Amino acid sequence: MPARASTAARRSVSTGLREAATGSGFGATPPPSRPRASAGGGAPLAGLARSGDGLWLRGNHDPEPPSGFGGRALAEWRAGPLVFHHEPHPGPAPGEVAGHLHPRATVTTGRRQVSGRVFATDGRRLLLPAFGAYTGGLDVHDPAVRMLFARPPRVFLPGRDSIHAFPWSRLAVPDRLRNGGG
Repeated sequence: MPARASTAARRSVSTGLREAATGSGFGATPPPSRPRASAGGGAPLAGLARSGDGLWLRGNHDPEPPSGFGGRALAEWRAGPLVFHHEPHPGPAPGEVAGHLHPRATVTTGRRQVSGRVFATDGRRLLLPAFGAYTGGLDVHDPAVRMLFARPPRVFLPGRDSIHAFPWSRLAVPDRLRNGGG
């Protein structure tokens, strides 16, 4: 990638991550059995959305921003070579950044395994994890995730102080997916 395009891509990612939410439950009403941690749970996100020209990517849980969030609701947003969607599109999608599937992975590290939310990419497409309190996740080995990548993706597992990168070969296959299960 030429230096100029690379700079534009970095700027686009930075802008996109700062201004675009993927509609994965930020404003969703929690299930009755799981009350919000605080009455003002959405206040920081609402403040961020009001601080600039916020973009809200329509999702299955949040087709429009919650009342008072402001900004624009879009089905997709393009920034240079990147295209942001809530739900990934089937087939090749160079530059796509999407949520919805909430990728997770279990990584084998010596004698133990660590599981968590991950960013998953094959260098052409990026799936974003969910960080909401009411969202689950889908293992990267699940056919719904795996079929989106032309080659096995690398995963990036956020840690307490850093982000850890792991190749496909270090990921554990969940029992429910062994032997062709789904």
